[in-house]
This record gives sequence, C-alpha cells and structure tokens, in this order.
Amino acid sequence: MLSKTWLYVLLLVSIFAIHSTAKSKYALNPLSAKDIGSFVKEPSGASFSELTGSLWVICDKPSCHFIYEMDTEGVPIREWKFKKDTHDDIEAVAVDDEKQLIYIAEEGYMRVTSFLLPQLRNSTSFKKDGSDYELIEINQIPVDIDAIRSLYYTEDPTDRPGLEGMTINTKNNTIIVANEKEPPLIVHINATTGEIFYVTHLSYSVDLSGLNYDPVLDLLWVLSDKDQRVFLTDLFGETVLDYWDLPMENAEGIAIDNNQDPALMYIVTDPSSPHGKQYIPALFIFTKPVLGTGLNFGKNIPPAVECDGCSSLYAELEDISTFISSFEEEEPAVFTAVAILVSLLLLLVFITCVVFVVATILVNRNIRMRNEAEASLLETQNSIDAI
Repeated sequence: MLSKTWLYVLLLVSIFAIHSTAKSKYALNPLSAKDIGSFVKEPSGASFSELTGSLWVICDKPSCHFIYEMDTEGVPIREWKFKKDTHDDIEAVAVDDEKQLIYIAEEGYMRVTSFLLPQLRNSTSFKKDGSDYELIEINQIPVDIDAIRSLYYTEDPTDRPGLEGMTINTKNNTIIVANEKEPPLIVHINATTGEIFYVTHLSYSVDLSGLNYDPVLDLLWVLSDKDQRVFLTDLFGETVLDYWDLPMENAEGIAIDNNQDPALMYIVTDPSSPHGKQYIPALFIFTKPVLGTGLNFGKNIPPAVECDGCSSLYAELEDISTFISSFEEEEPAVFTAVAILVSLLLLLVFITCVVFVVATILVNRNIRMRNEAEASLLETQNSIDAI
C-alpha cells in the first residue's frame, strides 16, 4: 500500500516537472521530439558522426552494455556491444571521424575508453558474434583529477560526482571531458598521451551534463541539466559568448549536425535524475542556435516553430495522469493518512525541541538564582563574623 503511495508522489512530480518548464517563453522551440525509450532506456550522452551520418547515444542504466546507433530522426539502426563486466556507469560518448574512433566516458572508473568506429561497410571495424555486433576496444585513458575535486568535495571520496560529458576537438587531437559538479570542470586531455593539459573551473553553471565541439564555429557547446541551458563558449569553456534556455528537464547529451541546412542541434534526455525530478527518454531536435540571438544579447524570444512529435510526446503525460488518477481514486485515504502522520511526527519533533529548550533555560535560571542566593548568604555570614 505504501509503495503505491510513493509511486503516486513520483509520477505527480514527473508531470509537474515537465509542465512547469515546457512553457518558458525564452526557451528554444524544438523542431521535433520523440520518445526513444524503447531503444535506449536511459540516454546519458550523444554524438553525431559525419562519417556515418548517424547519431550515437549511450545509456547509463546498469543493464545497458551497448552504444546505440540511430538515424537523425531517432529511428534505431543498430546496437553495438561492449563488455559490460569491464565497463560501468557510462555517462558520455564522442565520435572522432578523423581517426575513426568512438569514445565512452565512465563516471565510476574516471576513465575514457576508445573503440574503432564501427561501420558495416568495413568488416574489420567490428566483430560479429552470432547476432551481436561487438566493438573492438583500442585504449583506456585515466582521468585523474582527484587533487582538484578533493578541494571542493570533502565528503566520501567514493561518492564524488564524476565524468558527465565528452567531445573531441579533431583539430588539435584533444579529448574534452566534463566533471559534472562539485566542482563543474572542463578538462582537456591529449588524445595520444592521455596527459591533462588544461582545466577550467566553471563559474557560470552549477553543473555540466554534456559537451560538443563545433568544428564549423571552432567553439564549444556546454549543456547544463540543472540550469536547463545550453551555452556557447570559447574552446576552453571559460568565456560564455551566448546562451539559451531549454524547454526540458534532465538534458544529458548534446550533438551538433553541421551536415544539415540549416545545421541542427540534438539533445537527449534521461528519464532519471540524481536531483529527484523525472522525465522521458527522448530525442529533441532544434535548429542550431545562432550566436547573437541568445540571452547574452537581451531577452530574445525564440521564433515559434511547428514541432513534429511534440503532441505525441506530451500525450504520454496524459496517460501518466490517467494512471495517477486511478491511484488517487483507489487509495486517497492511505495518501492522506501518510501525509497526516508525517505532519504529526514533524509537529511532535518541533514541540519536543521547544520543550527541551525551555526546560534548559529554566534549569539554568534556577541554578543561577540558587548560586546567587548562596553567594548572598555567604556574604552576609562573613559580615556577621567580621562584627
């Protein structure tokens, strides 16, 4: 009974989170939106490959041990398998078309692993094991930023926030990774030696959830889940050139597609979130924002566009609403009883604290008065003895 009540609360929070952000008047308007949960359960990163013309999406669910390839409309193409017993908590993916490699970032292990970029037309770029298409691992690069993180995160070191976004600057052979928060960092790594040669501590965002190097602009796109914004910055992520609000929660991956005209920006959302709010595993497609049209240049309201699939995506919320209503009709008394019980317990704790404070004050007062009386009596006795 109680588990159903908590499910009610969780789903109610989901609807509130989505509807409370979808109507922001300064948020970018998507061209299309699609639920990709049947293919990728918990999208946590995305990258676009000009070489394959496809999107590559990663999943951070423990049961996921694939990189998922889909077309630019979110239609599944293929699952590319890696060994799940040696890789865990995958939070980002990035494609290097120049070297024909694909990378994953592992938050728990704090490392980046590279594989050959698989292409069906090149049978040496992958392995075939029965019906499975397996990736060929090339290298592992540790990302050791513990010394920096320990200055800001003093709690259990095994529970520190870690790698959350990644992209490749193919012009200077650099892997760029993001430390999610506490502190939010952008780290530049030499892709050949693994040497860390530049670290930026962000001041304009409380967290980082995705990165994308734009070779056309030679700039960096920085995604923030909590801020619900995308920033366009210099290559080191230090200077914000422009930024835009986003119309969704839990934005976890960003990819830029300059092959299209106009160029496109893809953002994937994770249905789960470490700070409580829930969402839908979805792919949102936007026209790539133009520098000078964002909030860095005034309160610009993005032009309205017709969104393909948005109505279907939000129809899912109506189904959730109906599902919640069934719980509301079935067990309103249980929900009310739990709410009342929690309120009474909080009130009891409050009253206990007040009584304790008052009692402490009274006891201290009585002790002080007794000490003063004893001192006065002693002084009087001393005066009598002196006479």
